[in-house]
Amino acid sequence: MWVQQHDRDQLSRRLRISLTDACNLGCFFCHNEGQAPPRAAGTPAGLTIGELVRIVRAAVRAGIREVKLTGGEPLLYRDGPGSVVDLVRALSDLRGEARTGPFGLSMTTNGVLLARLAAPLKAAGLDRVTVSLHTLDQQRFTDLIGPRSRPGTPAVVVDAIAAAVAAGLTPVKVNTVLFGSGDEGNATELGPIVQACRSAGVSALRLYTLLRHRDFAEHERWYRFWDRNLLTAVGTALYGSPGSGRRFAERMYDLIAGWRGELYPKPTFVAAAGELVLELEAMAAGRFERLGVSDEGPYALRLSASGELRGSLEGTGSRVQLGRALRCGGDAALHAAFRAARPALLP
Repeated sequence: MWVQQHDRDQLSRRLRISLTDACNLGCFFCHNEGQAPPRAAGTPAGLTIGELVRIVRAAVRAGIREVKLTGGEPLLYRDGPGSVVDLVRALSDLRGEARTGPFGLSMTTNGVLLARLAAPLKAAGLDRVTVSLHTLDQQRFTDLIGPRSRPGTPAVVVDAIAAAVAAGLTPVKVNTVLFGSGDEGNATELGPIVQACRSAGVSALRLYTLLRHRDFAEHERWYRFWDRNLLTAVGTALYGSPGSGRRFAERMYDLIAGWRGELYPKPTFVAAAGELVLELEAMAAGRFERLGVSDEGPYALRLSASGELRGSLEGTGSRVQLGRALRCGGDAALHAAFRAARPALLP
């Protein structure tokens, strides 16, 4: 086991771009990248492909080295006849420009539409994907994760993960949010989720606790902290026996206890079992709120689907509207905006 530390400069080199605020799922805890509650699929809106190319070019010139496409659900993105595959191709082509150079291009998706798009996305230049998989139970999925998804089922998502691995969108990572307790929660599914990830060829399984945010009124009902019981369940799922689970829990609990409330460095706790790596985002609810930032704490620069650049999901920090620079100021103004934003927006 070990701790990965993320300092302010590392985080300021990441840019998360919400392509649309629409989604085809309805996860009850969704924060939608700090935007308004996600709209149902069918009327996706966002910046055009041309605008996003200009933004990413300016961002990379200003020091961004990792670009992640998010949503809502990014696979719903449309720009007239242009699809998300067309957008990925246009962004990837920037890496051939002398003044831009290399940068990572990845995507986080709920996986419902991924299976048929995995190979085209790889061919267009996408490096890798992260897929959300919060439950394998059909009833729990229907009730809590996908109440407005017609084609979505846990099996569809698992098949999409395998398709992403086969297409070479690797390393494929899976995000799982742990919530609730007893029959209501999903911690009892950890063993099957770990096995599904191993069978599909997933490189890393990332476990999260729930974030508190303005649209999540029932946070206290569903929130799970990394106590010894939950950590034992995680270790048992990962290593296959209750004894190994208890030893994992004690070692991980000691690691977590050593990190209190500082903003930086922000830790991720890591354990390996064979080819599958487990990452824990182990944050107590409210850990960062007392410092005046959102429950997530510092993570990356964020661009909303409407063109607002900020440094956290919620909070009262500075924000930069890129609309004027996009429509009136030219590429030099965009570059200047990102150059100023990188040191200024993250808390």
